[in-house]
Formats: sequence, structure tokens, C-alpha cells
Amino acid sequence: MTDSNRFLAPIHNRMPVLLDPEDFATWLDPENQDKDVLKGLLRSYPGERLQAVPVSRRVNNPKNDDPGLVEQVGEPAG
Repeated sequence: MTDSNRFLAPIHNRMPVLLDPEDFATWLDPENQDKDVLKGLLRSYPGERLQAVPVSRRVNNPKNDDPGLVEQVGEPAG
């Protein structure tokens, strides 16, 4: 987890770390032991590359775990 970017801040103060596809090889390289480089990848993802859509309130219950949780249930805000 990392701090939310401006896009997600109105929804929550934290967000998962999302890696840029260009950073996948660096992150997954078992030979890469450079902690500073790896820690540098743990940053907020650019908000302009994200989209928020309304989903079911079922996401609030950890007992629910199915693909329907990410299906859009209404029109995006804005």
C-alpha cells in the first residue's frame, strides 16, 4: 500500500501499489537486490491513468469474493 494519489484521495487515503508495465522486469528480476531501486517502484500510480466506476457495496464484506464485485453497477461520477 501507498498514499493515494489526487484521483483516489476522495475515495480512500491509501491505494495499492500499481507497477508500470515498463517496471515489471525490474520488479520480477530475482538478481536485482538493489533495495533503493525496488523501493523507488513503490509509488502512487498516476491518477490520469486510472478510472473510477461504481461497484456493488458487496465489496465491503470480505466474505464476498467473486468476479461480480468489480462489475460496474452505475454511471461513473463526474
